[in-house]
Amino acid sequence: MESLPTSIQKEFEEHGHWVVPKTTNRFSSIPIDQAHEQNNDLVKGSGGAVGLTKNPSAFKKWMIAGPEQARLLKEFEQEYILEKGNKQNHHEEGMSTQKTFKEQALAMVHTISGMSNPFLDDTPDLLMLDTWNIIDESAVNTVCTVESVGRDQYNKYHVSVIRDRTHSIHEPIKKNSLPLLDAQHPGPRPSRQGRSQC
Repeated sequence: MESLPTSIQKEFEEHGHWVVPKTTNRFSSIPIDQAHEQNNDLVKGSGGAVGLTKNPSAFKKWMIAGPEQARLLKEFEQEYILEKGNKQNHHEEGMSTQKTFKEQALAMVHTISGMSNPFLDDTPDLLMLDTWNIIDESAVNTVCTVESVGRDQYNKYHVSVIRDRTHSIHEPIKKNSLPLLDAQHPGPRPSRQGRSQC
């Protein structure tokens, strides 16, 4: 950036001219360096650029003529290759996409409105938020004690294997068989009467 002429640097930094439109469609601008890479690929794909980096003279000519060759190829394609329609809109601007988005947004609002606020529920039970199933007491105890159980096991391992070296490091560690959260039973759904929604 420091080696650029001040006029180009000013356009880039102050005016934000660092993208170029790829097509005439809206939302089709891409960064200049990406457009440059695509132009290189376009010309190389047509057999025009092979081994340029090995020859400095040819590389300089390529830097000057490459974008012009890409422009000429693009003009030729636009002139002789028929495009399917001349669509100017972004693919998400159509009425179908807008209608689908509106329906999905309203369905989400309806779903959230139908649920009560889990932070306002005052219950001593541990609940699954999506199903309102009450977690089994043994699984609740696991949640409450798993950190201390793990810490105790680590301390025993550290003493027996690392500090005292009474057990081999290759000796298998016994698996914990703690009750998990999938042990649950359906509970009554809290009533929403007298609650204000957020």
